[in-house]
Amino acid sequence: MNKFFGANGLLASDSELFVFRKEQLEYAKAVSKTIESEGVGIVEGGTGVGKTLGYLIPHIEYAKQFGGRILIATRTKNLQDQIFRKDLPLLKKYFDFNFALLKGRENYICRGRLKEALERSELFKELDYYHALKVLEDFDEKDETGDIESAYDLIAQFGKEGRMALNDVRATDDTCTSDHRNFCRHYRALRDSEKSLVIVANHHLALLWPQSFPEVRYAVFDEAHSLEDAATDLFGPIFSTALIRSRLRRLYSREKKSITILSKFSRAEIEKYGIFEIVEIIEELKILLSEFDSLTLSKKFDSEIKRRIKDQELISENWSQIVDEAKRVETAVRKLSREIFTLQKKMEKEDESNVLCEKINKSALSFEEYANYAENIFRIIPVDKSVLWYESFPDRPITYRRSPINVGPMLVENVYNKFHSVILTSATMQVSGEFSFMEERLGIISPETDNSLEESEVQKTILLDPCRRIAPLSVGHPFDYKDKVLLCLVREESENSSEPLSIAERIMEIAKLTQGRMLALFTNKLRMLEVKKNINLDGIDVLAQYEDGSRYALVRRLKSNPNTVLLGTRSFWEGIDVPGENLSVVVIEKIPFTSPGEPLYDARCEGVGKDWFMRYALPTALLTLRQGFGRLIRKEDDSGIVVILNPGKKSYISKILRTLPECKKIDANFESVLAEIKEWWAK
Repeated sequence: MNKFFGANGLLASDSELFVFRKEQLEYAKAVSKTIESEGVGIVEGGTGVGKTLGYLIPHIEYAKQFGGRILIATRTKNLQDQIFRKDLPLLKKYFDFNFALLKGRENYICRGRLKEALERSELFKELDYYHALKVLEDFDEKDETGDIESAYDLIAQFGKEGRMALNDVRATDDTCTSDHRNFCRHYRALRDSEKSLVIVANHHLALLWPQSFPEVRYAVFDEAHSLEDAATDLFGPIFSTALIRSRLRRLYSREKKSITILSKFSRAEIEKYGIFEIVEIIEELKILLSEFDSLTLSKKFDSEIKRRIKDQELISENWSQIVDEAKRVETAVRKLSREIFTLQKKMEKEDESNVLCEKINKSALSFEEYANYAENIFRIIPVDKSVLWYESFPDRPITYRRSPINVGPMLVENVYNKFHSVILTSATMQVSGEFSFMEERLGIISPETDNSLEESEVQKTILLDPCRRIAPLSVGHPFDYKDKVLLCLVREESENSSEPLSIAERIMEIAKLTQGRMLALFTNKLRMLEVKKNINLDGIDVLAQYEDGSRYALVRRLKSNPNTVLLGTRSFWEGIDVPGENLSVVVIEKIPFTSPGEPLYDARCEGVGKDWFMRYALPTALLTLRQGFGRLIRKEDDSGIVVILNPGKKSYISKILRTLPECKKIDANFESVLAEIKEWWAK
């Protein structure tokens, strides 16, 4: 690795932007060791280490010598774009190789659906829906990757009509057919991937990685601190009538007959294949879905967005009624799936194995999957390895989920055991200087057994072969936090110090000193919006998530105008990259503990036993805190202030300080903190 990362290595001699960092060299050596050992290991590197080159170069060099394809998976689109547009092109100077960016098909515009939607709307050119379609058409022609997320801001001006247009042109499995392969973005990306040594994807796609995708030998999961969340989403069944309705609309709709699958059959074929029988089942199913929604909405607790369904509720009359209604839906969905499969067989007998037959097959498989999910959620008795819960929003059907409490065994079986080597990396993989929490959550080591649990409650897990575990390593960070960062822990005894008005007053006091340049992080949406109402600053823009634009647009405004205070919740704690003076202050409302009542959180706390706070609640909060802290220093000459308005109990302050980089610290009342900030800022 010295050949590339040494003080006189290839990168140093050929790149004006390269700065030798001993941390990057150590990082690359650790990655190389894991690959050569066919291992699974955590390698942590702080912001500024140069992690992407640190794992790309060892993998490419090894794969060029021994063969195999490399999969790089990230959580955020920003990092995917950085790797694809900046880091990999740079390495073309040193290696002869191809690379590709691959996303799930739903991230692309289907050009066939776009063409149909435009033709259907030709007579209504004055409508926002049509204008949104034209904007999407222009975007699809000009954007390099065609990632539909990049079009969100472009169609925001069209409101509901824009969102409807986007949904009508989004690629789906039953529109992604063989006749589209020559001009379909998704198939083009797959073709590029088959010819590539390196594939860049997101966590969800990497965890799924269908057999039809190009074979991969080496895997890197960047931003791996969030891998448990992605695995929880992917490995747990979900049941929503909205999903079934969406699929039904693509199969048959009275309102949009011309663009549905069944509309492609001629009158003669409708008679010949018995399409009317399928339509009758569809109409019956729609009635059952409405009855199911009416029943479940009448049984839900209106005050709760998320609610866990506990064991004692599974024998209640309310749940029995829901299960009975769910069985009727499941039966109807299975019946529809069988009829569609029958239609497919009739078409194949007539030697009509065409694109329409392909769409019919995909619809049948999808309805079969929905029926299996319904059975899994409503008819199978929960075991202690999963949590049953629902999610409810105004004016939407309830979504039911069964989520795994521990995704570790699933990662071992479905991910680690599939690849020659796996690197799990991030700037935040340790809690209070230790890796054990993250290794347990990701299935690398076995969770500790709590003696308070009954033997029947202890989960039997699939464990990673100990021989494959590579000892975790942190290479630290290259930045001088001691001189660059002032960490302020605000101590107040008054009861109203955590009230929105008090928080707003403190944000205003700090912002007046710094003239904005601030990101304020919250754990609760309603509290954040209440704080914003009480902030009044002359000459400083006050922006809030949910009210003033998309995440991307808000960050762009902070980058372009330093006189800004930006307020955000959970999604703003990570992935926000604003180097330079425009972000000089990060205010953290409080230690980001998950609120009790969140179904997965509660179940996982129970799963670790009586020491749940120290073994799960505090570590998860501290990992999020590290991410929030990390928004401040993005490059070597950055500096600034982090203020934690409510740092919590003194009993775990030591753990907080061990979790964060060592920097100048003040732990005092707000008056003293403000004086220290004023003195620091004057320097």
